[in-house]
Amino acid sequence: MENITKKFVKKQHYIPRFALKYFTSENGKISYTNIRHEKLRLLMGDVRDLMQEKNFYEVKNDSNEYILRNRLEKQYGSFEASMSSPYKKLLKLLDCENYQQRYLDAVADGTWARIDSDMLLYLIFSLIRGKVLKNSIFLDPSLNHKKEYILYLQMTTSSSNAAEYAKRMYAGNELEDILFFLKSSKNNILQVLVKHILSEYRIRVYKTTGNKKFFLSDNPVIIKKFKDEDYVLPISSEVCISFVKLQILQENVLLDSKIQNISDYDVNRINQESVKNTDKLLIINNADDLKFVKDILKSI
Repeated sequence: MENITKKFVKKQHYIPRFALKYFTSENGKISYTNIRHEKLRLLMGDVRDLMQEKNFYEVKNDSNEYILRNRLEKQYGSFEASMSSPYKKLLKLLDCENYQQRYLDAVADGTWARIDSDMLLYLIFSLIRGKVLKNSIFLDPSLNHKKEYILYLQMTTSSSNAAEYAKRMYAGNELEDILFFLKSSKNNILQVLVKHILSEYRIRVYKTTGNKKFFLSDNPVIIKKFKDEDYVLPISSEVCISFVKLQILQENVLLDSKIQNISDYDVNRINQESVKNTDKLLIINNADDLKFVKDILKSI
């Protein structure tokens, strides 16, 4: 049993806090709404309290005791620590009047290649650690709760990591069967995504030019809703990145000639898909956005 005097992280974010802070207003608060409420209202919250669930990554045994508590939270925390700097670097590059020239300079000196690869990794972990994948596993009626945990761990981390948990959940022949399954199965989505995305995609960056700002859904990655852009992900209220297939010419990756300036019309198109993606919480910008959200929800 866990030492009851030890302090554990309970509020576990499925969207990193370093990303959420780029959706804050001047007072440091985030404007959002809960689409499950019968009447939509503009709510205000803090970064620490949004896009998180209590014990989101935790695993329990049959005695309702936590197993390897905070292990996944620490693993994702290490990833966040490595990602916050390149994420900030990209947004800082765009936060000036001459961002187009700074983009060209970054391409020329190789800085952009590093930013590109870091944001591809950010996409991968946004897909892996989010609510969609977890809900799809834990709502499967064919699985008992322990097997849901093991399958989720295997798919999102590694078979060896899942085995560490299994050894604390099973015994005897049941444990042997689970370990054999983990050893022989090829259910690791993380490995598949890493190979798929790092080898086939690059980023394209959009920056707002009008009055409209990007929303952020609690399921933030928009998948296959826009032509030639398989994944779309807002990373601040003014910047959105899409992930497009690599094109190679004479062994060189073809890049965009500039940062893409995006109109209010196209911001609304992306926001519309963010609304449709939302499970519960949606970061918006102000009370004027509520009617837009309400109209989209009525159309679904």
